[in-house]
Amino acid sequence: MDYKRENRIAEEWLIEYNERKRTLDIKLGELEYLKAAVSDGLPRSTDIGRPCENHAIELAEIKRGQRWILAVYDLEQDIDIRYQEILRLRREAETINKGIPGRHGWVEYVKTNYCLWLFRVTGEERDINKETIKLWWRQIIDMMVRKAIRNACF
Repeated sequence: MDYKRENRIAEEWLIEYNERKRTLDIKLGELEYLKAAVSDGLPRSTDIGRPCENHAIELAEIKRGQRWILAVYDLEQDIDIRYQEILRLRREAETINKGIPGRHGWVEYVKTNYCLWLFRVTGEERDINKETIKLWWRQIIDMMVRKAIRNACF
C-alpha cells in the first residue's frame, strides 16, 4: 500500500470517526441479532447461500473497524490540545460543507475558528497562515497513520 493511499484512508477515518463509530455499533447489533436467528438451511432469496462465510466476512470487517476506532480514539487522547482543536474544527468544517459541490474551503474555516479559539483560551490575538493549518493537518494525519499501522488497521 502506498503512503498516499494510507494518508487518504487515515484522513477519512479521522474526519468520519463519529459517523463510522455509530455505523459500526449498528452493524455489530445487527450481527448479534442475526447470530441469534435460527435457519433451516433453505435459501430465502437470490443471495448466495453461504451464511457462515458471509458472517465471517462481516465479523472481519467489524474487527477491522474496531481497530480503526481504537486507533482514532488513542490519537485523540495522545495529541496536544491545539491539535485536538484543529481536528474538531476540521470535522466541523466537513459537516458544514457536506453536499456543496467543488473543493471544500475547510482551511479558511479552520484557520478563522482556530484563531478565535486561541484568543478565547489564551487571550493571544494571532493570525495563523493557511499553510501552517495545512501543515498541522498533515502532521495529524501522519500521527494517525503511525497509530493505524501499530493497530494493524491496514
